[in-house]
Amino acid sequence: MKSVHPDDVLRRLARGHTGSGATVLHSGYRRPRDATRVVGWFAVAALAVITLVVFAPALMSRPTLKIEGIAEHAPLGRASIATTAIRVTGKPLTSLRSARVTLDGVGIEVVMEGDALLWRPDPRKLALADGEHRLRVQTGARLLWRGPTSVTRRFVVDTTDPALSVVDGGRYRPDQPVTITGQVEPGSKVDIGGQPSTVIGDRFETQFKNPPIGRLAVTATDAAGNTTTKSIRVNVDLPDLRAVHVSSIAWATPSLRDPVMLLAQENRINAVQLDLKDEGGRIGHTTNVRLANQIGASQNLYKLSDAVQELHKRGLRVVGRIVVFRDPLLAAAEWKLGGA
Repeated sequence: MKSVHPDDVLRRLARGHTGSGATVLHSGYRRPRDATRVVGWFAVAALAVITLVVFAPALMSRPTLKIEGIAEHAPLGRASIATTAIRVTGKPLTSLRSARVTLDGVGIEVVMEGDALLWRPDPRKLALADGEHRLRVQTGARLLWRGPTSVTRRFVVDTTDPALSVVDGGRYRPDQPVTITGQVEPGSKVDIGGQPSTVIGDRFETQFKNPPIGRLAVTATDAAGNTTTKSIRVNVDLPDLRAVHVSSIAWATPSLRDPVMLLAQENRINAVQLDLKDEGGRIGHTTNVRLANQIGASQNLYKLSDAVQELHKRGLRVVGRIVVFRDPLLAAAEWKLGGA
C-alpha cells in the first residue's frame, strides 16, 4: 500500500480521481497553511459585513439642514430687520452644533436655542447694506464620495421709503363724488384715510361718494414694509347761504311757515335754519331722548324727518340749530334731583 500526503489527496479529489490503489493518510496530519488563510479571509469578510451593517446608514445618509423664518428672496425693511429671527434646524443634532454659518462668505455669530441655531440680524451689531445678501449654513466634511451638506437662503435688504405723489384734484362741491389719484412705487400698497386704494402698476386711485372732511393721510407701504405718508385736504366750495331762522313754534304754525316757503319759491333764500333745541331748553320736534322726555323738554310740535324731507324737496339746505350752553330746563331738573 502506498502512502500519500493528505494535500495530494485533496488535489486529486479536486481533479476527479485518486490514482490507482488505495490511499492512506498520514497519521501525523497538520492543518495546511492554505486552510488557515481561508479561515482568516473569512473572518475579515465577516468583520467587513458587520461593519457595513452597523455603519452603512451613517455613511450613506447625509445631514439635513433647513432654514426657517425667512423666504427665498424675501425683502427686509427697516422695521422688519429688527424683528426677523432666522432658525436653522437639522439632523443629526451633533452636526447642527458644529455647523458653520456665513453671511456673504463671512462667518457670523449664532446661538443654539433648543434644537435649532438662531440668528437675529441686529442692525446695532451688523450693518446690512441695501441689496441682496446670502446666508449659508454648512455642516460635515468630505467623506469618500460624499461632500459636506449645506443650505443657502438669499434675501434682499431695502431700507428706502417708497416714492409717493398725490395729484391735486382741484375743488369739489359738497355733494360731488371725489376721486383721489397719484403715483407710487410699483409693488406698494396705498391707504387713504383708512381705506385701501386700488393700485395698478405705479398708479393708485380711491373714490369717495362725498368729499372727505378734514385732512386725509395717504400712506404707501412697499414690499419691505417701509412707509411714506402724506397729508392732503380735499378742497370743497361751499355755496353761499341765504337763510332765515325758523323756530319750532314758527315751523309748526302755518301762518309763520308759509311766508318762509314763499321766500324759497321766489329764490330769495336757499336754506333754512331750524331750531332743534332753543334757548329755553325746549326741543320742538318729537324725540326719543329719554332725559328730554323725563324733564319735559320735548314739545312734540312737529316731526323732524318730515320737515327735512319737505325742505329738501324744495331745494333748500337745512341747518340745525342747537343751543348748548343755555338750558334752564335741564339746570332746574338737575338742581331738583340733587345733581351738580
